[in-house]
Amino acid sequence: MNKKLDDLFSDWAYACGEWSDFGEDVPELSEQNWIHSELTPVVGETRTVFVRMPFDETIGNEFWLLYEPALLYFNSWEDCSEQDIANCAVVRCKFQKILISDEYSAWIRVTVQEVVFLHELCNYYQDIRGNISNAFKGITEETEFQNDRWHVTSWTMQNDCGEMKWIYIDENGIRHLVMKLWYAFDEEILYIGNIRDF
Repeated sequence: MNKKLDDLFSDWAYACGEWSDFGEDVPELSEQNWIHSELTPVVGETRTVFVRMPFDETIGNEFWLLYEPALLYFNSWEDCSEQDIANCAVVRCKFQKILISDEYSAWIRVTVQEVVFLHELCNYYQDIRGNISNAFKGITEETEFQNDRWHVTSWTMQNDCGEMKWIYIDENGIRHLVMKLWYAFDEEILYIGNIRDF
């Protein structure tokens, strides 16, 4: 996995994890119909996560991982409640243990080190001034979701590659690009930070 940072963002996270409420007794890797977690991770707890390619870490490493409540993971933001959106977070995890794995996926145990809700990213990271409107440089975007606090847009090229960005609008009406997902074939990386609009 290419872990090189995008020039405008402060950090990166994995978007290829699925949070569960299991302990160490987990379904087979091929099992797809299991109940995903609605419980936002809490600092200090140990959680079980299903990860797939391009996850690339060794035991003992720390990394950021996206958390989305179950309904939001399976549906779009448009189909979920404001509370589900408010509970989305990036979670800094410490890799503790592999439960079962194959070449493409694994059940792992992680300890939660830090939790930053998506709506808090613009306060967590120092702002970098930029022109959000030009973030995709002329590519036609579609709006995935919009309300008074969020504007989520995306583009894709025949579903082979694409980008998605999450813009948070603060109480003063200032836009902050706080996340951008890039994917292409076996690549997938979520950039996080705080690009404050001019």
